[in-house]
Amino acid sequence: MKAMKEIKHQWLAWLIREELLPRYPDATGDQPGGWRVLARETAMYFERGEEVPYEHWRKAYEACLVVVGDGAAARAAAEAARAAAAAASDDARDAACYAAVADRANDPYSRMAQALVRCAELEPLPGLDASILAAIELGGSLDMRHWHTCDTTHCLAGFAVTLHPRGRALEEVFGSRLAGSAIYLVSTGAIPDFFASDEDALASIRKGAGR
Repeated sequence: MKAMKEIKHQWLAWLIREELLPRYPDATGDQPGGWRVLARETAMYFERGEEVPYEHWRKAYEACLVVVGDGAAARAAAEAARAAAAAASDDARDAACYAAVADRANDPYSRMAQALVRCAELEPLPGLDASILAAIELGGSLDMRHWHTCDTTHCLAGFAVTLHPRGRALEEVFGSRLAGSAIYLVSTGAIPDFFASDEDALASIRKGAGR
């Protein structure tokens, strides 16, 4: 089993090479000392498992912020599409929902979760939705406003990281949303809407559990 530090380094190297550099082909950044040169050097440090100098680490951190920011913009666009469809016909509303799902599939968070699954060699948790539903029926609570409220009250991602054997360790390094996305993706093949209402999230859990 890979150490979490190795997983983090491999994931950050992927993030820089596959998400940041292709998105910003700034020729001036390829000059000595330019940000693209520093970013590539940072990826190499991570790939070798070496300590990263501060200036290089800062560029890696900026890479993460850029990708997360783009994900927020994609979510806002999807929400706007859903709101605009609320007063439309049933056919138009269905079409907007399909478009929103397509947008979520292109969300950088989906690609980041896929990369985390690969880097961590993450094992699936069979029957994830059924396990979450059982935890709720045994006295737990679903609260989509917070990742974790207490030991027994979580959102979808919170339950996922709590139930998966490696969930808490991944959450400490990558955060609740990304860790939960990776666990859901490898376990069910899809990432649910972590910003749904309690009612919609519970309906999603029941559907996934075959109930």
